[in-house]
Amino acid sequence: MALVGSWPPLLRQRLVSECAEWSSGEMQQLIIAVEQHLTITYFENDNSIDAATHQAVKFLAIISEANDQSKAVSYSNFYLDILNSEDFDVKRDYVNWKRPGLLTDSDFSFCQYPFVYDPATKSDILAFENTGEMREQFHHAIFDSFIRGGACPYLVLRVRRSPYLVNDTLLQIQNASANNTLKRPLKVHFIGEQGVDEGGVQKEFFQLLMRDMFDPDYGMFKLDEDTRMYWFRASKIDMSMEFELVGTMIGLAIYNSHLLEFSFPMLTYRKLMGHKPTLGDLMDVHPTIHRSLQKLLTQDNVAQLGLVFQVEQEADFGEGLETIDLEAEGANMPVTDDNKQRYVDLYVRHLLETSIQRQFDAFQRGFKRLCGGPALKLFRPEELEKLICGGQNLDFLALEQHTRYDDGFTAHSQAVEWFWSVVHGLQPEQQKQLLFFVTGSDRVPIKGLASLTPPFTISRAGPHSDRLPTAHTCFNHLLLPDYQVSPHAVLVCTCWLGSITAVCCCFAAAQVLQVYDQDMLC
Repeated sequence: MALVGSWPPLLRQRLVSECAEWSSGEMQQLIIAVEQHLTITYFENDNSIDAATHQAVKFLAIISEANDQSKAVSYSNFYLDILNSEDFDVKRDYVNWKRPGLLTDSDFSFCQYPFVYDPATKSDILAFENTGEMREQFHHAIFDSFIRGGACPYLVLRVRRSPYLVNDTLLQIQNASANNTLKRPLKVHFIGEQGVDEGGVQKEFFQLLMRDMFDPDYGMFKLDEDTRMYWFRASKIDMSMEFELVGTMIGLAIYNSHLLEFSFPMLTYRKLMGHKPTLGDLMDVHPTIHRSLQKLLTQDNVAQLGLVFQVEQEADFGEGLETIDLEAEGANMPVTDDNKQRYVDLYVRHLLETSIQRQFDAFQRGFKRLCGGPALKLFRPEELEKLICGGQNLDFLALEQHTRYDDGFTAHSQAVEWFWSVVHGLQPEQQKQLLFFVTGSDRVPIKGLASLTPPFTISRAGPHSDRLPTAHTCFNHLLLPDYQVSPHAVLVCTCWLGSITAVCCCFAAAQVLQVYDQDMLC
């Protein structure tokens, strides 16, 4: 293993090609063997890194590279449990990566081999990087306030609600960018409204802003009815500032640890990470066109179809369709069996690159304004999606195990036990509604529900009554009356959960339904 880890590039690449031919079973057996070797070596050396460990990780990198080609097993099979546990000092490893030799004599860091870290650990590494930058910006602002006076250590966005929300945000983000204050801790204030931003106002702000900017009527993105995903709208209208704002706000959400509610195809994250689009990527963006092009490649005598190197696409609003040349003089170039592959390649490039180049470049520029550091490069596209939009695992058992209790409640209080019995019997969609009710978002953090920040807390909201539960979304805090009769509790909880769908449509409905108290809207 040590010999293989030190092979020259040419021999190394040959081994990668050989490994890419292995079956999934062979690949999995080798991964398990190397991981066991790494774990045993790590423990035998008192949790320190030696040359053998380094060479073993290098060998595992060869296998990972081969698997990226063959897709024999899931990339998650390469996550090393020992490195993704609470016992491993990932912050120390991050420091070794950023400042080699500061803490140890070795310049080795597992961050050099990011496939061994799971998304949760990578999010911790990104948090180390972001927190350091944010602390530095905060301290600079405090220092400036002493020298010049009046400087605010926060990035404060004072905005009005729709239809002014997008323009208000755009102007203030441009100003913050010019003043180099984007990386300060974020605070949001809705003009004319009371409330201190302890996190809940930011959640609502991001939800409303993304809802406005992804509205198809706004003209920036279009929603595919089959995939229910958004893609950039090809347009001659220059909306570079707006697309840059979307990218900046996604970066700002990551920077301030907020999850966002939208659905991009995986290609968006692949492009952000520098990957080149392929025909396979078209499946998530234009599935109907993808199927047609796949069929074209397997068909003979395509000349009889009468295709030429031109395509039609939607023009701007009210202008119908426009014809685009895939090649110069494309109207005079028929598609034949000999050039059909080039036709497909150019069609894919047009749909996924050239037609939306200006829009995506602006979007990427805004995103990298806040997320251009080394830590983000540790993520795979699939992991980046989880970082931005959260996971899908609604593990309410884990949430129950990590819930805190207050004001007289314990995990064994009768009302609490009834509450969890109702929750665990809900359908996944109802559980998402409950999550929205308590936290202001139905997205699962990248580390799972057990990692909610602040931790989920259930407090006793007075004695037995007909009142419904209420919540402080800023603090992930549920106020539950101390119901004393089981059928009553189940009935009330069921009615309460049944009203969540209506409440989720708009925070303003809270006052009408009298489900939330005023404190919840903080």
